[in-house]
Amino acid sequence: MEIFDLISGKYTVLCERTSCREKVCGSCDTFKSFIRISDQDWRLPEILSHTLPKDSIFPVFWIRHSQSHNWKIPPEVLKLTRKFYLFKDGEMAYAYPFALGIYEKLRMRGEIAYDLITPIPLSPDKVHKGEPHRTKKLAEELGNLLSVPVKELLSLKKPISKRCMKKDDPTLRKFREKFEELLSVEDLELGKWKVLLVDDILTTGSTVSVAIKKLKNSVPGIEIKVATIGLFIVKDLVQDCSSFVDSD
Repeated sequence: MEIFDLISGKYTVLCERTSCREKVCGSCDTFKSFIRISDQDWRLPEILSHTLPKDSIFPVFWIRHSQSHNWKIPPEVLKLTRKFYLFKDGEMAYAYPFALGIYEKLRMRGEIAYDLITPIPLSPDKVHKGEPHRTKKLAEELGNLLSVPVKELLSLKKPISKRCMKKDDPTLRKFREKFEELLSVEDLELGKWKVLLVDDILTTGSTVSVAIKKLKNSVPGIEIKVATIGLFIVKDLVQDCSSFVDSD
């Protein structure tokens, strides 16, 4: 939806779900104002530091987390966080602007050539309930922008909940072991595949690290890059605190 700005004398796009569905985010001032993550702003989760180099991972936006209460969060981050959680709750209209953000970052880094894009899988119990496959939708929108096919290489044999397992095991070691046991990889023809693995958010890196391990063990010669909507604003991930000054 466009509105006329009396001050600038121009029509601007009003950021709402309808506009996102119509995929006019490239002209949206709200979308342009969202704070992007620079390479020097963030640090790699410890688990992923043994799996992939930092320059193979592309997070785009900062997202407020429940642990972010001691940080001064800019209003642009709060606006995007609301959209992110609406997306998590099933509003697929926001898949496009998030995919566009990833696409812009990949293009800026010269990382737009892939053989396949593959999403982190949805737990089978959520599939059974008919929940939207968020990472698949995100991958599909990104695939359209990059002109790269999307293929679900990963699937889960049984349901698993990281949130539930974290209550008894904050280190998530047992989750990683169980996730690896339940994760299956579809066969690929032999060859040097370059694959972009897509997830919605990067926090501890537990899910992504296991997915990378399984893909590398199952597909000889595979090259993997990772793209996510963003990172949570937590001390383990924020390298440069200048954008988020402690409120204490």
